[in-house]
Amino acid sequence: MKRCLVCGRECKSAAGLAAHHRKAHPKFRGRNRLAVEGMLAELTRQERIEPLDCARIQVLRSLADQLDMDPSNAQMWRTYNDAIEALVTADDDGDDAFTKLLEAVNSRAPVGDKTQT
Repeated sequence: MKRCLVCGRECKSAAGLAAHHRKAHPKFRGRNRLAVEGMLAELTRQERIEPLDCARIQVLRSLADQLDMDPSNAQMWRTYNDAIEALVTADDDGDDAFTKLLEAVNSRAPVGDKTQT
């Protein structure tokens, strides 16, 4: 049996608890969801959120909601931590392997004989 952390109602399964939670507490935001929203606000302020991050953001919000309903799920905590790390460390503006390769190529000495130019 799963117990609703908001009202204490017992549900037979995690899916039943999720359905109850959506119906009975649609505006509820738990600690994890509030923390995610705060982090997203800060990343947005720092202009580190891009349109390509929308899927990562949705995964993170969904995981936070699930953890607020069932904080004892260790596997979900690992996934949640991985999702946070993926969003925070994502840097679509550079520092990927291709950008590093281009920087290495462009940092080499120019090709050719300078006396002939």
